[in-house]
Amino acid sequence: MSRLLLLALAACTPIHSGGREANMVSITTIPARALTVDQVESELWRMELRPPWRAPTAEETATVAELVPDLLRAARTHTIEGDAVARAGAVGLRVERWEVAGTEHLALTELPDQRRGAGAYLFSVEHAVSGAPWILWEAPHPYFDQRTGNIAAALYFNPPIGTAPAAFFTSSMHRYTQSDGKRDKRSTNPADPCHNASHLFNVATQAAAATFSGATVVQIHGFGSVDDDAGSPIPANALAVVSAGRKDTATHLSSLAEAALTRVLGTEVLLYPLEVRALGATTNVEMLGLAAVPGARFLHVELAAPVRDLLLQDPSLRDAFGAALFTSATDPASQP
Repeated sequence: MSRLLLLALAACTPIHSGGREANMVSITTIPARALTVDQVESELWRMELRPPWRAPTAEETATVAELVPDLLRAARTHTIEGDAVARAGAVGLRVERWEVAGTEHLALTELPDQRRGAGAYLFSVEHAVSGAPWILWEAPHPYFDQRTGNIAAALYFNPPIGTAPAAFFTSSMHRYTQSDGKRDKRSTNPADPCHNASHLFNVATQAAAATFSGATVVQIHGFGSVDDDAGSPIPANALAVVSAGRKDTATHLSSLAEAALTRVLGTEVLLYPLEVRALGATTNVEMLGLAAVPGARFLHVELAAPVRDLLLQDPSLRDAFGAALFTSATDPASQP
């Protein structure tokens, strides 16, 4: 984790701690909008826009590191510091309440005219953190891993019966966008939230996981015929790869999730590194940062394109998929 990120996370509590109780207001004071899931997807992922990548400033990093814990707590307590909207606006972000599919969410997103790859962060009021373990659901590459964002949004806003994510984080820019606006895979790709520790997506992930103990970060990805990072071949009939991001071993959580997804998708769900040596997420910066957060865990799920198609088209299969993942992620037996 970068020194800048560590400083931002370390600073996020004391900056606004003085007189905190006196400054708290109801979340109903935050501007609200009623949106459909389709409208949310259009809001989050503006596929027609191609703004250039811009690295976050120190002020943006510190503000996101503060606001994410504030919003995660606000979803549970229904109160927030009165200057939250103003603090977000000062760095080109906005805090809103979204009413989607009959549920309420707090949203931290880029201002429409200031898109630069800062990401989007949603916090469920209905399914707020109530204990440990809890789920932080992520779609880091919605522009590149096609349909992963749509699948993740569908399961976040309409979770299967049972447990549900407390928050949903997603990228707002193609992973290979460069500072000149071109989408071009290079040796260094700073817009990729999984390979840039200073990316606000990673700042937000680490800040959220440090707020309440027992965070389980679950990321959904997509793959083709080769590992995008290492070029290692994958069995042609593989449907999914499940990993905890560790080079040498699976975890109880990743083993549990692999078994649960096998029951839903079929036998070709592979467990990294025991059954496949590709798509292990061993360089994923969210995974690496979470190693320093007590009680936090990481689960990385790669899906083949045909599986993504089916999950988007078949609500029943999608519910079963979500239930398998979310139940595994919150099963006390999966705790270290």
